[in-house]
Formats: sequence, C-alpha cells, structure tokens
Amino acid sequence: MGFCVARSTSIGNARALIRGTSNKYRLPRFLFVLQRLTFYSHAWGVAGRKSFMPMKRIYFVPLVLLLLTSFQLSAIELKVGERTTLYLSNPPQYLAGCIWTSSHPFDVVFDPTPASYATSATIKAVRPLDTTSPCIIHCEYKYNELDPISGRYIYQRSGYQDWYVYVKANDPTSVTITPASTSIFVGERARLEATIYPSNASTTLDWWLDKVDGDAFYTQSQQSVINVTGEAPGVVYANVRTSNGLTARCKITINSKDPTSISITSPGTMIVGDRKTLYPSIQPPGATTSLTWKSSDDRIVEVSNGVLIAKSKGTAKITVTTHNGKTSSCDVTVKNAPEKPTSIKIPPTLTVYTSVTKTIDVTLAPDDAESTLKWSSSDSNIASVSTAGKVTGKNAGKATITVTTANNLSASCEVTVIEMPAGLTSSKIQNKINNVNNLLNRTINKVPTSK
Repeated sequence: MGFCVARSTSIGNARALIRGTSNKYRLPRFLFVLQRLTFYSHAWGVAGRKSFMPMKRIYFVPLVLLLLTSFQLSAIELKVGERTTLYLSNPPQYLAGCIWTSSHPFDVVFDPTPASYATSATIKAVRPLDTTSPCIIHCEYKYNELDPISGRYIYQRSGYQDWYVYVKANDPTSVTITPASTSIFVGERARLEATIYPSNASTTLDWWLDKVDGDAFYTQSQQSVINVTGEAPGVVYANVRTSNGLTARCKITINSKDPTSISITSPGTMIVGDRKTLYPSIQPPGATTSLTWKSSDDRIVEVSNGVLIAKSKGTAKITVTTHNGKTSSCDVTVKNAPEKPTSIKIPPTLTVYTSVTKTIDVTLAPDDAESTLKWSSSDSNIASVSTAGKVTGKNAGKATITVTTANNLSASCEVTVIEMPAGLTSSKIQNKINNVNNLLNRTINKVPTSK
C-alpha cells in the first residue's frame, strides 16, 4: 500500500489525518486506533496509586509524522513484460476524478490507459530500470466534501498516492534449438527455431555456424528463426546465444545427392586458338558429383575441366561423365582463322521504287575471306541502307551506297530511286519478286510446275 507524506503541523490536522478525514491527506483507519492508544499513558502517583493522565499533545506530533513518513510510498518489483494492477487506498466516497501519471512513460506504461474516474490502473513493465532510479506511478485525485451548513457537497478537495516501481530484466533461464539435430542434402534448407524459457523473457539472440567438414550458410527470417542451406557434404553446427550467455546448438549433417542427368550444349564453331568453357546442367538441383571430360580427338579440340582449346581444323566430340555414370556429349567444329579479303565487289548500279527494299550482294576475294562490313549512304533521304546491306528507296533521286571491310577495302553502288507507278504497291512488287525467285529455284532444281 502507498501513502501520502503528512505535512500537517497542528494536532487537530494530525488527528484528522489519522481518522482519514483530512482535506488532503488520508491514512488507513488502523492508525486512528494507534493514535488513541498513544494519547494516554499510565502514570503512577507518589502514594503508589495508579491513575491515568493525558499525555502532552506536543509529544504526539513527532510520532504522527514518523508514522506517516514510514507509510509514504509502496514499493513494487516487476520483471520486463509483467503487469500488475494498482488500487487507490481508501478512495473518497464522492470522487470527482483521478489523473494517473508515470515518471518513466516509456519504461512503465499504462495498459490500458486508465479512465478519468478510475481508482485503479494496470501497468506493464517494458524496459528494465536502474535500481537507483525507479519509476514513480502518481495518482492525483479530487473529491467533494460535505458542507455541514448547507448539507451539500460544495467543497472540492484533493489528494494523491504514489507507488515506487522497480523493473528488473526478465532474463531467460534456458534456451533450446528445435530440432536438436537434422540431416539435409546439398542445396536443401533446414529451418531452426530457438525457444527461450520462460517465454516472456527479454533477450537478444545471436546465431553463428561452426563448420566441421561441411559447408553451409544461413539466412535469418526473424530473431528466433534461421534457415540453413547446405553447400557441401559434411557436418555443420548451428549455435545460438542469449544476451545473458546461455547457449544451444544443433548438429546438421549435409549429405551429397547423386545426379540423375547431365547435359552440355555445343559452343558452336571455334577458330583455331580459341578457348571456350562448357557449363554442364546437372539434375536434380543440389546434386553433387565429380566430372570426367574427354575429347574424341585431342589434336582438334583439347578439354580440361570443361575448358575447350581449339587446336586444328576439324570436328571432335566432347563427352562429360558423372561419378555415377551419367553422360552427355556435343560436337565441336574448328575452323582455321579466316583470310582477310583482298578485294570486295558489289553491283555498280541499282534501281528501286520508293518504299521498296532490295539487298545488295557482296563478293569477297578470296572465297574463304571473312570480314565485318560497314554500310553508308551519301543521302539517306533518297535511299537508306541497313547494317545488312538492305537498301530502301525513300524519295525519287540518286544516292551512292558504300560498303567498307575491316581492312578498309571499299566498293560503291549508285542507287536510282523512282516514284512508285500509280496502282502499284510495294507488296505487289514483292509478290512478283517472290514468284520470279520461286520460278528460278524450280528451274534450277528441275521441279516440274503444276498445271
């Protein structure tokens, strides 16, 4: 129970205080009895007769103040997360309102906020406090007092009551990991959850992995939960520590998973001297295996750990095999480095209609020469040209199309663009060109035309 500090200096006020009828200070009724017993003492006369005599009232004042001081405040001890309800001692009959406050509003909170006429309040400990700085819960109340003349409650009085609240950290007494041990395959995940006791204990959790001969990593979804992913076969220990030094661990055995299939893709044509790497696809995901690489002809293509080295012109088969006999192969074609062109030719002239596109054919010498080509137009408003040598007529007129090799050989074509005749469209022209091409192909291949 908590009480208010007595500040009355007169005997009358002290008596009123003990009775609990003072305007500002109220104490339990049992102190009234103590007061009555204290006001009188036994005295023995000279003749040996026993008599009673009133005690000097002045001696009672320090006693009252001493008693009041000893009952000044109530002390309450809570752990973080705990709640308790405080009750106003001897609330006045005609209460006019209560105001509850906390000296540490972020450490000890009202839960819920008390109403304006509430003679009780529930508090919750949120954070631990230093023992030298407790939280003081203060309740100031107002009440109405009867006017003996009018018989109405017209006088408003006030009082208060305080509580000391000491908050201690609610440290856990134990911590465990669920499961205590587990087995997973490489690439799979294990979900681990730490449990502290008591469940309302306040702590932080630190996780780490001890890798014995396996390998893994973890991700943390919440403070008490981690997901461990196996990366290499072996044993890994997951550990957790509370803020007060308690620890727990979980043994994780990571097993290898045999592949069910393997595949590689041909890198395409290689040039003598080139290097390329093959990356096999192994199923299921997470399967681990050693790989054996082999070339059908090391003189054409050498292979080591998936790295191909083109040695000479020709074709070789590359084969990869897993430890459990799964295989995959691909053909690799090797060519000699292309010759640089010694000359370049394109048609000297070309005629196109507006909105019609034609491709300029390029001839390089010698026949096995290769080169990148750069195309340009002297007037793209008359005729434009793409990077593939396709010329499109834009407006009537003439333009020069030039093509240049990587070693700066060039050739030019004069393009004449004429307006499209009335009634003729680019699609009709393209259809006619396609028909002519089909007729030429059938003639060359000796395919009889249908009748």
